[in-house]
Amino acid sequence: MEAAREMSEAQELALRIEESCARILQEVELFEQFTDNDDQKLKGAVDLKGLKSMIIVEQNRIKKLSQADPSHEGHISKLKASNHTFEDTVWCVAKTCIGLLSVDSRRKPEIICSNGREWVKVSAVTEKQIMWEMV
Repeated sequence: MEAAREMSEAQELALRIEESCARILQEVELFEQFTDNDDQKLKGAVDLKGLKSMIIVEQNRIKKLSQADPSHEGHISKLKASNHTFEDTVWCVAKTCIGLLSVDSRRKPEIICSNGREWVKVSAVTEKQIMWEMV
């Protein structure tokens, strides 16, 4: 009974992460299309390759994990350790910026905006991390 519940939980978590990655990737690609079609001066002006590649890597990692045996020890922990939450946070912050030049979740600062005058470092802290720090 416990194994079936863990399997279901792992499958649901993997599906949520896959859907989140797909949504982020779709939004990034739509943004690229908008900037490429809006004005020839903007074509290729916003560098999103780093963010896109990290999302694709995460998608592939989650697909591989979702095909693995969910009863294997640590399976759910590996899914919960996904970087998709951080990448989603970086993208959400980037969407609020003006004069966006670069978004790359592998680099610090992750976001360069205001036509290069502002550099943004994103810090994403989970509830679990806060609890550990409070103890």
